[in-house]
Parts: sequence; C-alpha cells; structure tokens
Amino acid sequence: MEFFGQAIDACNLAGKLAYTSKDTELEAISEAELGKIYFKGLKNNRKARSHLYDCMVLCNTLYPKIVTEEAWFQLAKQQLQEIRDKEAKDEADRNS
Repeated sequence: MEFFGQAIDACNLAGKLAYTSKDTELEAISEAELGKIYFKGLKNNRKARSHLYDCMVLCNTLYPKIVTEEAWFQLAKQQLQEIRDKEAKDEADRNS
C-alpha cells in the first residue's frame, strides 16, 4: 500500500508542477497516471473516473495538438470506457 501512496504523491506533484509551468500535456499525463493507479491498483472506480475525465478535458484543450495516438491517452480512454461500461451494467442490474 505504501507504494501506491508514493506513486499518488509523485503524480500529484507532477500535476502541480505542470500546472504552475502551464504544461497542459504533462498535466493530462499525470491525471491519466493517477487514474491508472486508482483504477488498476486501488480498484477505486470513482476516483479513477474523476482523474481520467479530467485527463480527457485537458486533452481537449491541447488543440491543435493531437494526442489521440499517444499510448497514455489510449490507455486512459480505454480505462474510462471500462468504468462507464461497468457503471451502466450495474445500473441495468439494479433496475431489473
């Protein structure tokens, strides 16, 4: 568990440094990494969804730069879709 805490701290620091230096792409990458830690490592879909969504919003602000072919973007998009699919399935199960 200590490893996850250190990884989260490192990503938060990277995000803060990227924000203060106005490096939006690095900020998006740090949000994607935080989302990956919460999604895969800690199994906390609520926090993962929040970070992955923030990553997507930041990526939209990078226009005209296209990041859709970057590996970190592809993984973040895939993980966000998995969370949305699981939430939709859980909602359907509750309603049936």
